[in-house]
Amino acid sequence: FARDDAMRSRDARGARARAGDACGARQGRGTRARAVGCAPSAPPTSVFGARGAREDASASSSTRARDGRGCARVDRGWCASAHASARADANGAGDSQEEDLPELLKMSTTRAIWYVGWPTTVIGLLRSLFPLTDTFWVGKLGIDDLSALCSNAFAGWMLYLVCAIVGYGVHSKVSARVGAKDYKAIGAVLRDGLYGALFTYFALLALVPHTTLYTKTLGIASAATFAVAQQHLQASLIGSIGVCFSNVLEATLRGFGSMKPALWVTLLMVACNVVLDPLFIFGVGPFPELGVAGAAVGTSIANCVGIVLYYRMLVKDFKVQVPWTRPNWKALKDIVMVGGPVAVAGIVFAMVYVGMGRTLNSVDPLAITAMGLGQQFENIPFTVTEAFRIGASTIVGQWMGARNATRARDAGWSAIRIASLALIPFGIFFMIFAPQLVGMLTQNAEVASRAVTYMYWNFPLVSFMALECAVEGAFTGTGVTYPVLVCALLLNLSRLPLAATLAPQYGVAGVWFTIAITQIIKSLLKTVWLRKLFNDLIADERAGKRLVE
Repeated sequence: FARDDAMRSRDARGARARAGDACGARQGRGTRARAVGCAPSAPPTSVFGARGAREDASASSSTRARDGRGCARVDRGWCASAHASARADANGAGDSQEEDLPELLKMSTTRAIWYVGWPTTVIGLLRSLFPLTDTFWVGKLGIDDLSALCSNAFAGWMLYLVCAIVGYGVHSKVSARVGAKDYKAIGAVLRDGLYGALFTYFALLALVPHTTLYTKTLGIASAATFAVAQQHLQASLIGSIGVCFSNVLEATLRGFGSMKPALWVTLLMVACNVVLDPLFIFGVGPFPELGVAGAAVGTSIANCVGIVLYYRMLVKDFKVQVPWTRPNWKALKDIVMVGGPVAVAGIVFAMVYVGMGRTLNSVDPLAITAMGLGQQFENIPFTVTEAFRIGASTIVGQWMGARNATRARDAGWSAIRIASLALIPFGIFFMIFAPQLVGMLTQNAEVASRAVTYMYWNFPLVSFMALECAVEGAFTGTGVTYPVLVCALLLNLSRLPLAATLAPQYGVAGVWFTIAITQIIKSLLKTVWLRKLFNDLIADERAGKRLVE
């Protein structure tokens, strides 16, 4: 709040300075104009706020010294008007500027983060019910079917990240349009995003004949499990149309900073999945009995319901007018260039964990199970950090659209500080109650002890995880996301050789140390890079360069 008040106060002082400087400059030009017989020109303004006003003041004071007091008699009326305007600006500069901002930017950063963040957190928790529902019903079919479903969990994660490539870019572009109050342009962004979703779906369909490559890589020995896993994976790819399009439509809502409507849509989608899963898995009534593949069908239909609801909401409630014309290929490329690095970084992160799983198996076969149990609890703070990622991206993106890189920087750092501090209680809670929480999931003492050790290594670092997510959100808001991918390639990939080097000598502790130290370095590196980016953007703004496209 104090930072926001200080910014408004600085804007008001800049307004007073500009008005006074304009008066002096007018006086000087008026004297020169009378000398050469021409009319005085309009008063100048500074585009750099208080700093520019101080520079203008230096020049105008020398002009007033040369021209003396003669202009005071001639231009006294205009000067009085200018000073009256300055007093009005001093009292109402903040109010008039706020009237030109979208609603989210009129809030304090803390309130804006909360406004976007809490519905996003609930949405993340609701989405976790999709795999839980599938697991619950498929578990009743038998161990082979359940193993097949679990073996495709990694593929499902990859599938979602691929579908999110266009969504990340649309979120960034829509945020900028909202910040600029260029609402008519949002329809074109959504059109290009929907074309991107269509092309993404076609690319995923092309993978259907090659699903055996993934399943063989996992080394599944059971022929029955292999066959069922193939059916489920192919059904997931064919039904991914729902994820592709609903992701883009939800990203448009995120750009507006309005997540409450998305919360209700997600709730209805989850309810549809809960109802449809058993119908298609067991073949109830007129529905076909599809087994494990039925879980993918139920999820796909639920996501398609989300498509209809999201689109209707955007057109009816947010007045988005989608021009059904050919895509703007340059704009679509920009969308992919923003979203691609973030999504690919997530894919690299997931693949590295698979590689470290092999290292853990070579040292202690129970360690990978322990890590899986620990990650069940890590998902809770991770869901919260995703809310801060989206909040930071939306607020920074809107300030960039409003052509104010300084406020984008200040809002971004505020969001990052809030995210880092907010996760401290989570870390303390899960460290204190780690034995009791793990005991709720397993009765195996050896697995439980290893899982508790994993939590002791990782939960002190949840603030760094929050820091990383919020920084990535700020990168997305600026539209410059390649640093996210560069850091992911450097630090995530380095985990594999480092873990392989430390594990033979230090055992499982060497792997846990690898995860911890690379997390710290990765978070700090991204933070330093973001600081440089913000400084560059502010310099570009002062040089009069265009901040966003």
